[in-house]
Amino acid sequence: MRSKTGAKKDALGKVPLGPNIRYMLGNWKKWDGKSMWLVALHVPTQIALPALTALIPKLMLDAINGGWTPGRLIIMIALFSAMIAFLSWFDPNLQEQLKVSAQLARMRYRVMALRKIMRIDYQTLESEEGRAKLEKAKDFCFGGRWSAGEEFFSCTRGLLSAVFGLLTFAGLITRLTPALLGVVAIGCALEALASWLDNRFFFRSRDSLNPVYMHLDYIEGISHQPDPGKDIRLYNLRALLLSTMQKAVALHDKVQSKLSRQTVAGTLNLRTLASLLREAGAYYFLVRAVLKGEITPADFLFYFGIVMGFSGMVMALTGQWATLQRCCRTCQHFGEYLALPESASGGTLPAPESVETIEFRHVTFTYQGADEPVLRDLSFSITPGEKIAIVGLNGAGKTTLIKLLCGFYPTTSGEILINGVNIQAYERESYFRLFGAVFQDFIFLPLSVAQNVSMTEKGAEDKDQLDECLRNAGLLDKLLALPEGLDSPMVKDVWERAVNFSGGERQRLLLARALYKDAPVLILDEPTAALDPIAENRLYEKYAKFCADKISFFISHRIASTRFCGRIFYIENGVIAEEGDHEELLARGEAYFRLFETQSYYYRKELAGTEEDV
Repeated sequence: MRSKTGAKKDALGKVPLGPNIRYMLGNWKKWDGKSMWLVALHVPTQIALPALTALIPKLMLDAINGGWTPGRLIIMIALFSAMIAFLSWFDPNLQEQLKVSAQLARMRYRVMALRKIMRIDYQTLESEEGRAKLEKAKDFCFGGRWSAGEEFFSCTRGLLSAVFGLLTFAGLITRLTPALLGVVAIGCALEALASWLDNRFFFRSRDSLNPVYMHLDYIEGISHQPDPGKDIRLYNLRALLLSTMQKAVALHDKVQSKLSRQTVAGTLNLRTLASLLREAGAYYFLVRAVLKGEITPADFLFYFGIVMGFSGMVMALTGQWATLQRCCRTCQHFGEYLALPESASGGTLPAPESVETIEFRHVTFTYQGADEPVLRDLSFSITPGEKIAIVGLNGAGKTTLIKLLCGFYPTTSGEILINGVNIQAYERESYFRLFGAVFQDFIFLPLSVAQNVSMTEKGAEDKDQLDECLRNAGLLDKLLALPEGLDSPMVKDVWERAVNFSGGERQRLLLARALYKDAPVLILDEPTAALDPIAENRLYEKYAKFCADKISFFISHRIASTRFCGRIFYIENGVIAEEGDHEELLARGEAYFRLFETQSYYYRKELAGTEEDV
């Protein structure tokens, strides 16, 4: 399986580093190539600081033993102090600038992810595979505490510093005795093995704990939201939620404890042995060299500092290498997410300006992985001005029918035609302009009221049309009375001064949005499910009043809400079990009649003919 990064997983599931590194480096160069020069400046400072730390005691002792005057010693101390102070100031400044570049890269990756999610084929977006790949890709650019797209910057400069530092310190150690380098290298190799085991345990723990974290995140998420908070209080769910969370925490602790024991057994002993071998070997060779007169006590301090610096570089190298592997693994997941299929552009024909006919010809549809079709051999034709109600029990296939009409899913068999042309022949973007839809799960953006209704950039809306649509929806006077008028922001979670609208007012904003788009086909897919039946009926009739010349679809599981429609499709088991107007279907006394009688038992109200607002 090949991703957008060009990497291909092998049979063992390992991720090759090269293609992922090239992908991230390529983006770095493209987005902020100048910051790569900062890395070139950063590497020498990382080597110079530990080298100076080791060199200064040697030079001080040599100067004292050489009989330097106090004045010369003071000058030397001042010089080295100034050098260390400069490096201590210069390097953090470089790191801060590189940190900004890394954060900018993370934001760019987030934009890439956002663009992708809006282009992914809708069928893939709803699939289990698509959701799983999105979840895995989040660590690359959406991670709260750790983001691979950002961490790659510090990881890269850390690796370069460690590699050049190792070469520099190895050369200095070899000047004394290659055997010392060999002993230190063995100790560092054990340290590297310990880091590799740590990295392995990290991925194992992440895979084991991911379901637990998802569980905890879900519980915490609903606890923080206002709407679930009402249920939590009214149904006294505090104890149940805490109990559920405690079980998840207990499972987390059990898994984490097991992994921690494995980590201690696998890495702590290795690190202890590595440290013992490295330091004992260094003391042995250096003391031996002093006793044989090969080096001075001052040289002893210098070389011991170099050995410690070498060990520090090895530890940095192994740590950054482990981080690089993590970055590449999450980059691979990000690439697989970017490689998800996007919505087909469809054909090349521009969609028509008006819709004269909508026709379903023997349409059957089966979801991927399902054993049975959701819709079976549907055939019907609709002309302008018709109001079509699609009713039926939950799961009957009402929403699926609309998804097929909107082009979100291709039919399994059969075809859908607009003005006698198969919808697959139309270019997708122009085809989507044919529909003004309000779904059950609607959204408002953290923008102004005017933008949320017109769905345009600020100032690009047609003000006269916007005012007319809001007036028809019964909201214009209220909105104009607000301090910021139609420029009032929405979404309280983002803007503190955002306007709070009631449920009915939000529905009227959606009505204004549908009126503003002025598409030839209107679709209402149970957007009023949270309202009571009377309020739903009134709102549906308001839509019908202002869209008399359009083809309109009203989807509901409440039969009385759509009695004003000229044709009603009663969907059952994926087929149109009954078709006719409200009175005709009641007169038949079949499934539609029985469902109406069952529902009217709970609310026997006169619903038609009212002009009242929701």
